Amino acid sequence: MTSLYAFKSNVKKYLFKNQELECVMAYFNAFLSIEDIGKLFGQNKDNLTEQIKTFYNIMLNENEVHYTFIDWENNQTEYYNLDVIYLLNEKNHQENVVKFLLWANRKLKSYLIKQEYNQSRMALRNVSDEIDLRLPKYKKEPKSATSNYLVYAKEKYKK
Repeated sequence: MTSLYAFKSNVKKYLFKNQELECVMAYFNAFLSIEDIGKLFGQNKDNLTEQIKTFYNIMLNENEVHYTFIDWENNQTEYYNLDVIYLLNEKNHQENVVKFLLWANRKLKSYLIKQEYNQSRMALRNVSDEIDLRLPKYKKEPKSATSNYLVYAKEKYKK
């Protein structure tokens, strides 16, 4: 099980039967705590944990789907990614879980687009910084090519 950091800006609220589920959008995936998964499926935490353990034996790697998030208040909470919710929904098909998965996929898509946009902006900013470093620094920038030549000529023939 891996420990990761969750930021307040990455937590999205999903309203479900007058309850809020906290979905963490981080590391290019969406995550729910076992308590929120229990609310979503209407089952207790122990029953869901047993079902998830059977998935580990058959088709899931625990290190890929089970994470401990450390939040902004240093609380540690165990979260599962959407793969677990998909498999649980295959076993216990419920319409409200399908609605949640559609919502989570829309939010995740917008999160990924925003991440891609921010990364491309950072890459452009880094390239422009490199270009600025390569350009020669002048005390006063010449106004035109003619004035540039005059500055050059004054420095060359100044003896």
